[in-house]
Amino acid sequence: MYDLQICTAVEIRNCWKLFLNDENAKRFYYEIAKERIYFESYKDTIQEFFRLHKRKYNLDISDEHLKLINLSSAALESEAIISYIDGFLHLTVDEICDFEIRAIYEFINVPYKRIDEIITISKEVFPKLNVRLNKYFELELSGDMNMI
Repeated sequence: MYDLQICTAVEIRNCWKLFLNDENAKRFYYEIAKERIYFESYKDTIQEFFRLHKRKYNLDISDEHLKLINLSSAALESEAIISYIDGFLHLTVDEICDFEIRAIYEFINVPYKRIDEIITISKEVFPKLNVRLNKYFELELSGDMNMI
């Protein structure tokens, strides 16, 4: 029902809200961000995220620019995690999610109006999924997957 952009924004919200609302996950997230483990894994796995968007939306972005965008988004998220948990950022998790979603889509030249739409819809969809974080960082989904 929803496109790749919306689903990605929902996934970003999901990660931030689940991991930063659980003390054990928050500590884990913080430690791997501080040690650059998060950054290193992010830059390898999220590269495919940008390739998917390039193919799906016929983005006129070179592979080298995609690498730079990937590195920038990895750095943004790592530093946001550290700064949020250290108390340097005095924003809500929603505000950080909105900022990250906006930044990522601005990096790949999505129009501002469309980014606003992505953010709005992702806020409507996220609570309907009813995703929970169980022991050992296992995710449980009890919402309706047919809606996405």
